Amino acid sequence: MSADAIRIERPNTNSKLFAHTRWDAVPTAAGLFHFAYFLGLYFLFPYAPLWVMLILGFIYSLMINANINGISHNFIHNPFFRSQLLNRIFGVIESVACCFSQTYYDVVHMQHHKGNAARPDENGETIDWI
Repeated sequence: MSADAIRIERPNTNSKLFAHTRWDAVPTAAGLFHFAYFLGLYFLFPYAPLWVMLILGFIYSLMINANINGISHNFIHNPFFRSQLLNRIFGVIESVACCFSQTYYDVVHMQHHKGNAARPDENGETIDWI
């Protein structure tokens, strides 16, 4: 198989902020909204009745799922920003919003992509059992 057969074209952008496409503003805004929602829950907690916090907490749990499986997953494969500092800051924001370290997620998830796509070899071993 030649290298040309597996070449992938990536969108080019002349954006000074985003690394791949200006559409990365959409997941970035969603991640920032999730972080703001988290902070809102924190500051609202002493004042809101329990039933309100339970409803908002349920919504937050759905947001965590969407964030990890969408925004964070895309971000660890294709960091959104040209600036390493902005990528680091956004990773910290994602870690706080999801209550889950993006650095740890990156390591674990990239292990998942190594090797034989989770198929056991002739000895029944695999790199990733997930």
